[in-house]
Amino acid sequence: MFKKMLALMLAAVILILPLQALAITEQEWNEGCRFWTTVDVTLYTRDQETLQFKPFEAALNPVLPAHSCISPVSTEVEGMRQISFFRDGSAQYAWIEAKINGAPTFELYVETVEVDGTKINLPKLAWGNEEAIRKYMRSFYSEEQIQKVLTIMSSSVPAQQAAAVTAVPQAAPQATPQPVAAPEVTAAPANVAETVQEPVPQQAAAVTAAPAAPAPVAQSSGLIPAGAAPTPYPETSFLTVSYYQNGAFQGTAQLVRLGAVSSLIAIGGTAYKIDTDDLEWETNAEQGTRLAAVSNIEMSSAFLRAKGDLSGERLCNVPAGAVVPVLDNVNGENYTRIYYAGRIGYISNGLLVYSDGEDPIAHGVLSFDGTTLGNKEVVVWVHPNTASFIVGRWATGTVVDVLEYNDDWIRVEVDGFQGWVNSKYINLQ
Repeated sequence: MFKKMLALMLAAVILILPLQALAITEQEWNEGCRFWTTVDVTLYTRDQETLQFKPFEAALNPVLPAHSCISPVSTEVEGMRQISFFRDGSAQYAWIEAKINGAPTFELYVETVEVDGTKINLPKLAWGNEEAIRKYMRSFYSEEQIQKVLTIMSSSVPAQQAAAVTAVPQAAPQATPQPVAAPEVTAAPANVAETVQEPVPQQAAAVTAAPAAPAPVAQSSGLIPAGAAPTPYPETSFLTVSYYQNGAFQGTAQLVRLGAVSSLIAIGGTAYKIDTDDLEWETNAEQGTRLAAVSNIEMSSAFLRAKGDLSGERLCNVPAGAVVPVLDNVNGENYTRIYYAGRIGYISNGLLVYSDGEDPIAHGVLSFDGTTLGNKEVVVWVHPNTASFIVGRWATGTVVDVLEYNDDWIRVEVDGFQGWVNSKYINLQ
C-alpha cells in the first residue's frame, strides 16, 4: 500500500512540475512585451467552420482596455490580427481589429538605448529591472552588449512604468504615424495581408541599406501588399535582395523575412509578400544551397559566430527552425556564411538543411481537438518526434505551408520557420 501511495505522489509531482514551469505572472508578462493597445479593443474568436469572426461572449469580458500589453502572434487576416494577452493568471489568445478608423490598434511600447552606434529597443516595462532586461536580451545579444545596456540603465532616469499596465501613464500616447500607403497592385488578392512580427536587427556594416524601388516596380503582379514596412528592430538595415517577375528583373528591396516558400520584402516604406523563387541575393553558394533551415539540430538554437571556426565570437543564437539566406560556404565543409537578424556570421554546416526554396504540397490550419479558434497552442518540433527540441508553440488557427509527410508527422513552414507537427493537429486544406 505504501509503495502505491508513493507512486501516486510521484506521479502527481511529475504532472504538477510542467504546469509550474509554464506559469507566468502579470509582471513577467508585461516585462517581456514590446507592444500595447492604443485604444480599447474588442476581442474576437474565429469559427472553425465558417472562418467568420465573432466577439467574445459578454461573460468572457470581450473588451481589452487601452494600454494593455500584447504580443502579435499571427499575420493579418481580413483586417484582423491574432494576439496573446494576459488575463486570469495566464496568457490567452484572441483576434482584434488591426485598425479602427484607419489608425492602428496597437503600437510599439519600448525604451530605446544606443550601444556602439546601434539602437536597441527594449520592453518599456522591463526598464529598470536588471533581471528582466537580461532575460529579454540573452537570446539575441552578447554579454558585452547586455553589460553596456545595464550601465546605461543604471546611470539614466528610469523610464516611467508601473507594476500593472493599467496604471501606466494616464495621458494618451502620441499618435502613431500613419504607415506609407501600399502602392496599387492590380493582381493582389484583396483579403491577403501580412505584417512582420519580429522586426530584424541591423546587419554588419558590409551590407548596405536598399534603395527605394522606382514607381513602375510596384506594379508587379507577383507582389502582394502586406502593409507598412516594419521599422527595423533594434537597428536600421536589412539584407539587399533583387526581385523578379516572370524571370525579368524588377528592382531591389530589403529582405525582412526569408522563407523557403514565401518571403517578406520592403520597398519604399511598404512591405510585400513574394515567392522566394523570385528573389536573389549576392551569394557564392553552390546550386541547391542558396538558403538553409536550422533543422539538423539537437538543441533549441545554434551559435552564429564571427568567423568560421570554434574560436569565433558568438554573435547571437539562431533559433531552431529558422530559414536563413546562405552567402558563402567557407572553411571546407565545416562552416557556412549566412545572414540572420541583422548580422552576418558563420554557422556549422552540420546544423543546416540546404535548398533553393520549396513549393508547398498542401496548406493547412493548426487545430486542437478539432478547433481552430486560436485559444490553444500546438507544439512544433525540430524533428518528427517528441524527444527532440521545440521550435515553438504556434496558436491554433495559424495557416501553414505543408512541405513534407513522414508517417504521422508533417513538416510545415510559417513566417520563416520550419518544424514538425503531429498530423492530428493539422486540418489539411
